[in-house]
Amino acid sequence: MSTKLTAVIKKESQTGPETPKQTNYYAALQLFSEEGKEYGVPRYFSGFLEVERLIEREGVPHELSQVRHVAYQRGEEIRILLTVENEDAIGKLGFNPRAAA
Repeated sequence: MSTKLTAVIKKESQTGPETPKQTNYYAALQLFSEEGKEYGVPRYFSGFLEVERLIEREGVPHELSQVRHVAYQRGEEIRILLTVENEDAIGKLGFNPRAAA
């Protein structure tokens, strides 16, 4: 049985106390069920490309991700619809498949 999901990718920033003039950026990935329930806490990555590699394994075309990468760089929230074959795929994305139940 396939499951429909929404992956939300946000560009987040953090300034360290030791280096207040230096800002580090991270890509936050959240995963939601079709009903809008979250599959656990967000995962943080070094950037959009790292998230892109992860979701490409679940069938998101590379060209689609490249178009959205430009929007991500502008700070826009990116939403990508995914259809996975089973709950194991949710676990492979690093989320708890039972959290949105």
